[in-house]
Amino acid sequence: ALQSMQRDLANGRHMRFFNAAVDYEADFNGWHVSAKVGGTKGKSSFDAFYSTTNPADATTFAAGYLTAARTAFGPNVARLGYALAGTNGATVYDPSTALGLVMSGQYRASESDFYSVQGDLSVTRKFETGIGTHDVRVGLYGSFYGNTLLQAYQDMLIEVRSQPRTLDLVAYSSTGAVLGSVTQNGVLRYTTTLNQGQGDAQMIAFYANDTWDITRGLRVDAGIRTERYGYKGIALPTTQVNLGDATTLADDTTRAFTGQVLDQRLNPKATNWTVGVNYDLNGHFGAYGRISNLEVPPQLGVVTGINATIVKTKARQYEVGLKASFGPNYLYATGFYTKFNPFNASFAAFNPLTGRNDQTLPFIGEASVKGVEVDGRVVPIRWFSLEGSVTWQNPEYANLQNSSGADPSAVNGKQIIREAKFFGNLRPSFDFDLGAQKLSIFGRFEWVGRRYVDLFNRTAMPGYQTIGAGASLDWGAWHVQVVGDNLFNAHGLTEGNTRTDQFAGQGTSEAIYGRPLFGRNFRLIVSRSW
Repeated sequence: ALQSMQRDLANGRHMRFFNAAVDYEADFNGWHVSAKVGGTKGKSSFDAFYSTTNPADATTFAAGYLTAARTAFGPNVARLGYALAGTNGATVYDPSTALGLVMSGQYRASESDFYSVQGDLSVTRKFETGIGTHDVRVGLYGSFYGNTLLQAYQDMLIEVRSQPRTLDLVAYSSTGAVLGSVTQNGVLRYTTTLNQGQGDAQMIAFYANDTWDITRGLRVDAGIRTERYGYKGIALPTTQVNLGDATTLADDTTRAFTGQVLDQRLNPKATNWTVGVNYDLNGHFGAYGRISNLEVPPQLGVVTGINATIVKTKARQYEVGLKASFGPNYLYATGFYTKFNPFNASFAAFNPLTGRNDQTLPFIGEASVKGVEVDGRVVPIRWFSLEGSVTWQNPEYANLQNSSGADPSAVNGKQIIREAKFFGNLRPSFDFDLGAQKLSIFGRFEWVGRRYVDLFNRTAMPGYQTIGAGASLDWGAWHVQVVGDNLFNAHGLTEGNTRTDQFAGQGTSEAIYGRPLFGRNFRLIVSRSW
């Protein structure tokens, strides 16, 4: 049966939820007991409009639909032209007003009911031994949670500008008569994505950690947490149907439920641990190191979706550092190495031919990040300080494998998408004590190096720098602060088009489309304490 859904983009995102919690803490002859119980229940409603494809040449875009239009509306179709949506081709739209470009976007509607109940019980004890002091904590954590989900996405044709209008791509005869329309009231494809499912989960975790002060200046800490999950859920498969409207192509590839219900279950587990050591040679110099093991199990969505990729991500991280401290001055230098194995570099990207996220490239392998971070602060005079940090790293893919025949050699060794090799900041501050008032004037200079939007590093996002400044005044119980960011309107992209770029980039050596930096902006904060 055909169903319709009425949505309003102006509703945006709505979250309604109820939360309650009870905490209990007590000491029993040196044993500290902590018990916490909480619960949440709510509903999330989401309406948003996303760009999907990058801007396209309007002539090329229309030409891609000409054959299908002639098949559907007859050989008398002489050309395809643009018009404002809903005018039946009468109000012509000229793409040259937008540099000859058009683009498709997607209305996304989502509804979800969710709940969670969690509890935590832990015991902490500090005690002396023949070799130093131990501060030990052991605990048990459990939770029950779940959600329902309904998602419906629809593709629209829009102009390239702020607050874009929807467009129709109309089939005209040689005399200018309207013979049909690729779109319908601005809709390029009806219900290109349709998902519905429900899932419930149970999780129980045991954890323990110990901070061991062995001798003066020498400390070792270690912790472990092991988790067991139980997922059960249902998912409703879909198929592609033609709704049969002969006047448009917009309904030809509509998603519909098949009537089948998939019952899916999974029982993942994960164990995380860390061991660190810190040794202070004296009051000024020290060294430290840490090894950490991370496991991220598949999430609940694998039993509420269709053909989900099930991978437990594992990572091992190593850190070694030196530190120096002289009063308010300090310098930390840390070398780090993180290896993800296995690492899931698979992506389901938007396919402009189908309007669905069905372009999948399953790459499973390794990823590594190695580098050095330097963080410091210098106070040459009482009223001036300069803080800063600089990071150099080499994030790259390695040993990727593809089960569908794709060649991973073009990705192995490439820089991980949206990760820069070099970034940092400098933060000068002028602080004045004016008796009853304290005045601070500060600045911030940040830089981010070159990054890439795609796995193959074909399209780069150039590096950028921004400058900000601000001032704050404390006057008794009052606090006033004004901050300006990106004062010189620097240009830069924080990411490209995440819905399409992972595979082929944008067809250019540098990104021409994406999420830009905010321009010059200011914030004023006034607060009072009682």
